[in-house]
Amino acid sequence: MVLYRIKEMGAVTAAGLLLMSGGCGGGSASPTAPAPSPSPTASSTPAPTPPPASTGSVEAVCQSIGYGRPKVGCDRIENVTMLPLIETAIDRLVASQPEIFDVTVQIGDGGFRVLDEKAYLAGMQTTLAGLGVCSKIEGDSNILVKNHNELDETYAVLNSRGFVRRGFGSYLKSCIPAGFPLSPENAFSYVRTAFFGYQCPDGVKTPIPATGELPVVCSGIVTATPKDANGVNTPPEIHGNDVTWRFRSGEASVSVYPALDGNIFNYKVQAKAVGSFSLCATVGGKEGCLNGRVTPYP
Repeated sequence: MVLYRIKEMGAVTAAGLLLMSGGCGGGSASPTAPAPSPSPTASSTPAPTPPPASTGSVEAVCQSIGYGRPKVGCDRIENVTMLPLIETAIDRLVASQPEIFDVTVQIGDGGFRVLDEKAYLAGMQTTLAGLGVCSKIEGDSNILVKNHNELDETYAVLNSRGFVRRGFGSYLKSCIPAGFPLSPENAFSYVRTAFFGYQCPDGVKTPIPATGELPVVCSGIVTATPKDANGVNTPPEIHGNDVTWRFRSGEASVSVYPALDGNIFNYKVQAKAVGSFSLCATVGGKEGCLNGRVTPYP
């Protein structure tokens, strides 16, 4: 058995994000309400009244409410409950940290230009915590919120042009029951080890990565991605910055090398001979393996 142990200090982006990035763009600045779908509603939950400001960190508020459940059902519903608290948080943040905004330029009522997007999202979390709301930032524009565990709601509070997004048009979906934050065992559930991309000679058709196949004339990039119980990438502060690669079998079929991009969660696999192989990555005590096969060409 061959071991390849790598440690990197500092933040590491898993899942080959240095090779590719993706996500959802911001929505329209117009706060027009879309036609609701016939999904389950939360009408039994009364709309919350914004409480006065209080002290407490985001972590403390989330701990007081408790963990969410994995694999919950999420959809758009008609009767949202958290929008008044989102609106209150925006107003309070504009008043307390005006340097984040350019209030002379806006799209819609109160849709000010955001000058510091990271500070805006962090400020929203802190301000919402003062309102007794647990929150989580998702991507570059979305925030998940809850003040109990019956449901959570997701809002896009920043549009693609860098302006505050407000009103019902900012609402994206609800999860019933609440799906965040996950417990430690669910926040890092498994490691997905799979092909991420290929390098092949001109004219050679590359396979679909999910098949685990590697043409004998090609090399591939394998990535190890720590996942939570919902299949979402686990952040580095939870899974750590150590990864150990090992062959379980198939050294005669492929050779492996650290990827040139410097991301320790990526490994290069060079085909040598037709046959099966198994390459495994261990992160934070959890192991995931790619059971692949080198295929003949043509």
